[in-house]
Amino acid sequence: MTQDTWITLAEYSQKYKVSQSTLRRRIKGKKVEYRFENGKYIIKNLPLSDHTIDYSFKDDSPNLKGHRSPQHQSIVSTHTHESQAFDSPSEGQGLGEVFTSEQAMPAVEKPEVEETSDYIEDSPMIASATNLLREIKKAYGLVLQEKQEQILILKDEISNLQMLVQILENENARLKQEQHIKVPELKWETELEFD
Repeated sequence: MTQDTWITLAEYSQKYKVSQSTLRRRIKGKKVEYRFENGKYIIKNLPLSDHTIDYSFKDDSPNLKGHRSPQHQSIVSTHTHESQAFDSPSEGQGLGEVFTSEQAMPAVEKPEVEETSDYIEDSPMIASATNLLREIKKAYGLVLQEKQEQILILKDEISNLQMLVQILENENARLKQEQHIKVPELKWETELEFD
């Protein structure tokens, strides 16, 4: 019953005390039977020593059936060629010889990827965006410089106003003292008038 069951990497890791990174390395090296379903790797519920390598890699995921990208189809066809080479070893060759034979494992062609750096440098849209960014930086720098100059001017005006306030407070205090001295005289005069 355990031969037909498939479990996730986490479950397998806990059950057989194998780290998930080891399992991923074995999957990458095609040393364990695995499937990729719903965005997760699942492994046959067997100890690592009992795994027989099956290169058919059938995708049983209901979401992906009938909807494969051209790249995925080429990968499946490559795996099909590999499985045919491994399923039918020539007479006189042992299983170990089949796996090490370079003829049995055709080289997988990597898809050519365009250099994006050339594309980015040549793109007029990127160039115009870069120019706009430079202009915005210049304008922002000018605005900052103007604001700093305004701040310095305002600081000077504040210090002038503080000095003026201090002078006015001193003058006010002096006037209050003079008035305080004169006030009793005025009070006395006003009192005399009423008598």
